Amino acid sequence: MWTDNLSPNVFTLISKKPASEAQAILFFETQIELAKSIRKQFKEAYLVSDFSQTNDEVRHVLCNYYMEYIPRLVKAKISYMAFVCPLTAFESLPEEKKKKLSEAPLGIYPDFVEAMAAVNLKRSVELSQRFENIL
Repeated sequence: MWTDNLSPNVFTLISKKPASEAQAILFFETQIELAKSIRKQFKEAYLVSDFSQTNDEVRHVLCNYYMEYIPRLVKAKISYMAFVCPLTAFESLPEEKKKKLSEAPLGIYPDFVEAMAAVNLKRSVELSQRFENIL
């Protein structure tokens, strides 16, 4: 997990399943706190989480963890979340979770370049709206 301190982006690259539930909780709690800090600094925050290099079993576990933390990320006012993973990663979720997922400000992308393009597009729209309100 990292940020470049020049943009309102929190990046995560997940390549394996957390060693324990405690480690997963620490990771996701840290992600939320970093996003809050970025939002405070930039007045906006974007999450790009890449778990495309994991296998199906790990993606399933990560999707379930994210389903628990997406409401908290939304509450922390994350502007947009971009997940880099196969579209099939979320297919095994129950219908009620898929519905909640569809209501969150997020997208699923096949690679990092497309995820960043979506984040940059969302950010440029948000910035232009903010400038329109000033004028």
